[in-house]
Amino acid sequence: MSSGNEPMIVLLVSVLVFGFLMDGYAVFLRIVGAEGLAESLAMANLVQYIARISNVIVIFVLSYSFETGHLTVKVALVFLLACFFGLIFVTALIRIQRFCNAVTLCLRPLLYFSFRKISHKPVWRDLGKFRLKAVKLISISTFTNSLIVMAMFVPFGIATYYPEMRMTSVYVGQLINFFATLLVFGIQDPVSMRLVDGGALEEVGGALLYGRVISYFVSMAIFGILPNAIVGVEAEKEALANGRQLTGMYFGLTAFTMKIGISFANLLFPSLLLMGRSSDNPVGVQATA
Repeated sequence: MSSGNEPMIVLLVSVLVFGFLMDGYAVFLRIVGAEGLAESLAMANLVQYIARISNVIVIFVLSYSFETGHLTVKVALVFLLACFFGLIFVTALIRIQRFCNAVTLCLRPLLYFSFRKISHKPVWRDLGKFRLKAVKLISISTFTNSLIVMAMFVPFGIATYYPEMRMTSVYVGQLINFFATLLVFGIQDPVSMRLVDGGALEEVGGALLYGRVISYFVSMAIFGILPNAIVGVEAEKEALANGRQLTGMYFGLTAFTMKIGISFANLLFPSLLLMGRSSDNPVGVQATA
């Protein structure tokens, strides 16, 4: 069954994943800046702003399609797919140096005008795995980033069931975003800077990035539950509006889309081993870790 929205969904998911990837890349740039290359801090701000712009573009297109009725799939599905692929690409950014270097190469034309001297410099650092001293920061990063992702989705959820509150739903999303930003400035950044002052720079970078990865897991769980919760309501609305009982079709379509994601994951992660699984070339093993 085709919804006719496949090209638009692919584009929207790709732009959201690009934003997630840029947000992670900005963390590496801040690590480089803390090591002494102050100009990279300015570049990190620009990269993170590019990430925010990409998110706003997606929200604008989704909002227009939602309002005009051109979007025939659930918004939750778009965010579910974006979080799934964001999880994969941000993990690759953390674990695979060559992938991070490829991102640097792709961004160079975009950043060259403002940062001619440093746009080509590699930024990848071996951040290791979880560190006990950074558990608190990982938790904060997970929570704040989950709020930021949910702030983009919440207005659509409210507007779906309370169409008369569409204007209010927009400001609810903004309030969540502002609250997440307040937590970043008021709690996350002070904790990060105290760790940096204590010489735990790499632990800070790892905590912020792994927190983002975990937040995509959390968001996937939420967006995975929401479609199943919503599908019954939608089936009942269809029955009341048109007298057709399509409950089985709704649940079947939802299960089919979930199985596509699971099958892709089962194919992708073992395939990473093709990149290297020996002691001389452990890139594939590192990517799956």
